[in-house]
Amino acid sequence: MKDPFSISKRASQRLPRRRFIQVVGAAACSLALPSTAHAATRRLAKPVRIGLIADLHHDVMHDAPARLDAFLEAMAADPPDAIVQLGDFAQAKQQNRPLVEQFRMAHPLALHVIGNHDTDGGVSFDQLLEEWQMKSRYYTRDVKGLRLIVLDGNERPPAHKSGYPSHIGAEQMEWLKKQLESHQGPMLVICHQPLAGPSCIDKAEQVQTILNTAADRIV
Repeated sequence: MKDPFSISKRASQRLPRRRFIQVVGAAACSLALPSTAHAATRRLAKPVRIGLIADLHHDVMHDAPARLDAFLEAMAADPPDAIVQLGDFAQAKQQNRPLVEQFRMAHPLALHVIGNHDTDGGVSFDQLLEEWQMKSRYYTRDVKGLRLIVLDGNERPPAHKSGYPSHIGAEQMEWLKKQLESHQGPMLVICHQPLAGPSCIDKAEQVQTILNTAADRIV
């Protein structure tokens, strides 16, 4: 059996670095889809393409503007149906408005997910929602037959003492249940914090139990 890493190495020599990363990333995502997810995608009339960027960390990473430029350049060259930043994007302060506006104006459907660092520096969730022009911390959006369910994993549990909370509270859990019960089409659940596996949110088993009620419809 051929070594897959040697194949990847040869491919990287033939492809420009950015294109190689895109190809390998797409292949990895495809291989990661379970059989239930493939069943959900078959309900779509056409493939849905979503551009994702995560952990820009504009306030602490010197190359954040350049990385956002590269992402938006790629999205403009081959436009997806929506773009989503997956959190830890930029704190809600006046000097970050041009960057947030750049992302918002790059696509008719530019969506935000709240990360744990987006409220650093004493920023409140209300301030963040206003700066990012979000109506709610968690919400749904429909993209060509695919419903995106965006969660907020930054809620503070009652017994929280220190550090960044990684938690979905009872009210949001109930909201999630209702979304899954009321929608019979394919859905994609998005959260900055992992919903399973290492470093997952608090009460991950409870979240997974809720998600399993709609396993045949979740991508």
